[in-house]
Amino acid sequence: MENQTVKIVTTILGVVGIILILAGPAFHLVESTPALFAGAIKEFFKKAGK
Repeated sequence: MENQTVKIVTTILGVVGIILILAGPAFHLVESTPALFAGAIKEFFKKAGK
Protein backbone atom coordinates (compact mmCIF):
# COMPACT_ATOMS: atom_id res chain seq x y z
CA MET A 1 0.00 0.00 0.00
CA GLU A 2 1.05 3.56 -0.49
CA ASN A 3 2.19 5.67 2.43
CA GLN A 4 -0.86 7.97 2.21
CA THR A 5 -3.28 5.02 2.28
CA VAL A 6 -1.57 3.53 5.33
CA LYS A 7 -1.89 6.85 7.19
CA ILE A 8 -5.61 7.09 6.37
CA VAL A 9 -6.32 3.50 7.45
CA THR A 10 -4.41 3.84 10.73
CA THR A 11 -6.15 7.14 11.51
CA ILE A 12 -9.60 5.62 10.92
CA LEU A 13 -8.79 2.55 13.05
CA GLY A 14 -7.42 4.76 15.82
CA VAL A 15 -10.52 6.95 15.91
CA VAL A 16 -12.85 3.92 15.92
CA GLY A 17 -10.83 2.36 18.73
CA ILE A 18 -11.00 5.50 20.87
CA ILE A 19 -14.76 5.79 20.29
CA LEU A 20 -15.30 2.15 21.33
CA ILE A 21 -13.15 2.59 24.45
CA LEU A 22 -15.01 5.74 25.51
CA ALA A 23 -18.46 4.32 24.66
CA GLY A 24 -17.88 1.02 26.49
CA PRO A 25 -19.24 2.17 29.88
CA ALA A 26 -22.28 3.72 28.19
CA PHE A 27 -23.15 0.38 26.56
CA HIS A 28 -22.98 -1.35 29.96
CA LEU A 29 -25.32 1.25 31.48
CA VAL A 30 -27.85 0.81 28.67
CA GLU A 31 -27.77 -2.98 28.98
CA SER A 32 -28.23 -2.98 32.75
CA THR A 33 -31.04 -0.42 33.00
CA PRO A 34 -33.72 -1.08 30.36
CA ALA A 35 -36.42 -0.57 33.01
CA LEU A 36 -35.21 3.01 33.48
CA PHE A 37 -35.86 3.82 29.82
CA ALA A 38 -39.20 1.98 29.87
CA GLY A 39 -40.30 4.06 32.87
CA ALA A 40 -39.19 7.29 31.22
CA ILE A 41 -41.14 6.45 28.05
CA LYS A 42 -44.27 5.59 30.09
CA GLU A 43 -44.11 8.91 31.94
CA PHE A 44 -43.63 10.79 28.68
CA PHE A 45 -46.76 9.23 27.18
CA LYS A 46 -48.74 9.88 30.39
CA LYS A 47 -47.83 13.58 30.22
CA ALA A 48 -48.52 13.72 26.47
CA GLY A 49 -51.95 12.14 27.00
CA LYS A 50 -53.14 14.84 29.42
